[in-house]
Amino acid sequence: MKLTSGHSEALLTSDAIREVIAACEGVDQPVGALLWMSPEYDAQEIAEAISKRWPDLPLVGCTSDGVFSSGAGLSHEGVLLSLISGEGIRTEMQVAEELSVHGNEAVRAACSRLSPEPALSFVFPSPGSHDVNAAVLEAERALGSPLVGACSADHREFKHCQEIAGPQAHTDSMPILAVYGPIDVAVELGSGWSPVGRQFRATRVDGHKLIEINGAPALQMLSDYYGFETDEALVEFPLAVQIDEDSEPFYRGVFAVDHETGVLTLGGGIPEGSILR
Repeated sequence: MKLTSGHSEALLTSDAIREVIAACEGVDQPVGALLWMSPEYDAQEIAEAISKRWPDLPLVGCTSDGVFSSGAGLSHEGVLLSLISGEGIRTEMQVAEELSVHGNEAVRAACSRLSPEPALSFVFPSPGSHDVNAAVLEAERALGSPLVGACSADHREFKHCQEIAGPQAHTDSMPILAVYGPIDVAVELGSGWSPVGRQFRATRVDGHKLIEINGAPALQMLSDYYGFETDEALVEFPLAVQIDEDSEPFYRGVFAVDHETGVLTLGGGIPEGSILR
């Protein structure tokens, strides 16, 4: 499998489209495409332009807090297009829509429209309105393949997140690009965070809603620990989550705070009874 990428930092959407398409010209028979862009750009215009240049090409992606590539490094504002090609490789695209309403049912329906047993699947779920972790696990069960990807983002405002599926920009969705062919896949996950401080217990949880910690409103623990109350997302200070004392931690950012109920909305679901630090 081969990726050919075009990376633009142009200020105008029209210029960024022209640059990323030009950088990917000459690819022999692309079979799929991945697209990321910071939310300052017009996602609908970019998706339509790419689909017009390569009609019927399966295309998925999302808005992001930044883009990076081996060719141009990290851009906090930019557009990145990667075309997939390779002998014996093919892709299929579907999108699970209205996740906040239909949840895992939408994911199962989208996966059922894909051919079975992909070698690898890319997913780009919308954050915040549903349990992203549950949606991803449902897709993994349905497809039976390794999944990689990212949530759509908009510099932590959670107002302008968009997902790309073909020529259409969506919200509240999860596009899926399934890749088929002779591919050996290895996935590894790393983080720059390390757990510190006291241990707490998630005593009441509803999906990605953390309701109580140590039997008290979740916000109370957060306010006591940091010494202030916040109305903003705390993605730089995520909660380390362990299923038990011996398990490796994973991390959940606080996406939203409800001061009336004390409930914290996390970037994904966690098990009730899990250890927090």
